[in-house]
Amino acid sequence: VQVCIKGFNPFIPTDAESSGIPIAVLYYEVTNTTNEILDVSICGSMRNFVGQDGSKYFIAGNGDYVPTGAKNNTNIYREDLAGKLKGIYMNSTNVDPNDPAWGTIALTTLVDSSNTTNVTIQHEPQEYPFDQKNTPVLIPNSIVRVTAE
Repeated sequence: VQVCIKGFNPFIPTDAESSGIPIAVLYYEVTNTTNEILDVSICGSMRNFVGQDGSKYFIAGNGDYVPTGAKNNTNIYREDLAGKLKGIYMNSTNVDPNDPAWGTIALTTLVDSSNTTNVTIQHEPQEYPFDQKNTPVLIPNSIVRVTAE
């Protein structure tokens, strides 16, 4: 297969409000370069760093800079009411809403029932002693446009 990824964020000339949406969009184009029918999966992974703006940290024994501040972060699978969007909603229940590091993050995909099969959520073991969870997300055959060569 041949894979092309296109990434962008909204930029609308003369419209600062719409251009300032904090979003990154990744579009995958997969081309089957064979004469066979193939299954294709696209995988995404994103750390829940709510509460970690870089201002609070410690230096690990190996010299690594380790940001702190995340406490009781949660990763929740959600689908919107219209059934057009699904993914992982990430937040923190113990970061003060007045803290500059407070907020929410989402790793989502558009739902297209003809090529979307499932979402798998897995929490990895903790590497450092603070309340942070990593959530790899597997979203097979989603947001993929398959083209013939």
